[in-house]
Amino acid sequence: QGDPAVPLNSIPQFTLSAVFTVGAAQDGFTLKHANIGLITAGSVVFNAGGTITDSVLVDINSTTPTPITFSGVSDVLSNSTVITNTAIGNTVLQVSTSTGGSSHTIANNTFVVNAGPTNAVLAYFGGSGAAVTDRVEHNLFFANPGVAVNFFLVVQEAVTGLTIQDNSFSSSNVVTGILQISSARELKILYNRFDLSKVGATAISLQGGNSGTLTSAVVANNSINTHGTGTGMRITAGINGTSALNLEIEGNDLHGNNIGVQVSGGGGPVGNIDLGGGSLGSLGGNNFRSFTTAATPGAGAIVLAGVAGAQGIIHAQRNLFADGITPASVVSDSNSNLDLTNQLTANAAFVQSLYQTFLKRTGDTTNPIDAGKFVTALDSHKSKPASVAAAIVGSAEGRGILVDELFSKLLGRDPIAVERTKFITLAKGGIEKVLTKLVALPEYVALAGSGGAFIQSLYTQFLGRTGTNAEVTAASLTLATKHAAGLAKQILASMEFRTLAVEQMLGAPAAPIASVGSLLPNLLHQTAVPSPAQLDPLVKSRKSLSSIQARVAASTDFFTKG
Repeated sequence: QGDPAVPLNSIPQFTLSAVFTVGAAQDGFTLKHANIGLITAGSVVFNAGGTITDSVLVDINSTTPTPITFSGVSDVLSNSTVITNTAIGNTVLQVSTSTGGSSHTIANNTFVVNAGPTNAVLAYFGGSGAAVTDRVEHNLFFANPGVAVNFFLVVQEAVTGLTIQDNSFSSSNVVTGILQISSARELKILYNRFDLSKVGATAISLQGGNSGTLTSAVVANNSINTHGTGTGMRITAGINGTSALNLEIEGNDLHGNNIGVQVSGGGGPVGNIDLGGGSLGSLGGNNFRSFTTAATPGAGAIVLAGVAGAQGIIHAQRNLFADGITPASVVSDSNSNLDLTNQLTANAAFVQSLYQTFLKRTGDTTNPIDAGKFVTALDSHKSKPASVAAAIVGSAEGRGILVDELFSKLLGRDPIAVERTKFITLAKGGIEKVLTKLVALPEYVALAGSGGAFIQSLYTQFLGRTGTNAEVTAASLTLATKHAAGLAKQILASMEFRTLAVEQMLGAPAAPIASVGSLLPNLLHQTAVPSPAQLDPLVKSRKSLSSIQARVAASTDFFTKG
């Protein structure tokens, strides 16, 4: 453990030049608050329970094809930064499941790839394929511009029970965000954000297995943007009629893709690909509103390629399509394998979009005690869109989602029950109040460091950049007189922060991935930078960001495009 009184960025680095192995005799070994460099043949291998937490691990020039390996039962990588400065022929972090299964945690980390070509950042590969309770969550996967990466995350073991949740994947040169290439079962891919701008990139690729195998997954409430050139979700059927493929797909935001969902080849049955209204219980709610032109075999909301009529019917009911668009016109389905009946009405689509955006779940628009109550109120003219938007945005459930995300971002953990209740109440005053309170906590100060380190942490967290010398000097005076909360309020009230946040809400440009602004929802999915006439009234208002979100969500643009 490094000195806990010293900021992590000031901890001296020690280097590993050979394989560092944790075996059964070292079970429970922990690296904490450490700065680790890998050189020559340096790597870290956990064959028993090991933990890396609150640390930095840098592959400086290691020649190993796999710098980090987890093959124990309960290995942990948390609240750490993993930086890759050399091209990786295999995987930065490889997880190989032990025969008895595993319960690994890979959470609240930042993976930065600075050199390529790199094959994969995180891969489940070479293990037993046993049942697991592993969680890969709240991580940031980032490749710097121009750095070629094949895959951010690969599932190449037939594991059962893996959860991939609440991660952000960002790159201009990655081929595939998440690739499932084995016959994994009960795979959960939930609430992830993808921002991939390489031409032809795929965010999520799912594949059926060989003869007699079953692949099953829930893919829900992910936000996927490939900047109009790639594919949101690519599904390949199994090789023949005995290859089962059970996919429950709901609530995914597929704005900004050339193809929303592509199903191709394989020859296996496709009837259990449930995009809404099928046998697996999908509520639909997949958002295809950006698709407004006639589909082709190479572009469309849903594209079926090489799927024979005998392979079955893919149910795709209760989804969101652009106002005035006939769903059949924006899908490519030459053999009539798609069931496009029972799509959402305009009011139901509006409510569903609000649920997915602010509650991070797919609402049941037919249920009178769930989203259905808002649909009924709109249909009967008892409520207007503005009041429905305000109710959902300001709900305790919505504020709870916000609190959870900010705790994870700033403190690297989930709030305990009493904290969550307290901060949900605080969030009534707006996002800024939650941020100000969090960064003033002794826990945050201990993580960020004091003085200049603390100031730079606020610049990173709020503005996504490093403060200049002049800014740090001025901020030091504020910190000395108004303390942490006062400095936080000053930065949060700045035109720079408010502009960054509002532009993120409108859709362009996206907030820096390192900043809390990146957690704000993209409400209007605009691709052009907003004009001053659109931007200034929101930025210069005295309303909190929460109030501005509710205002934008109540707009006609969100009603028809959100």
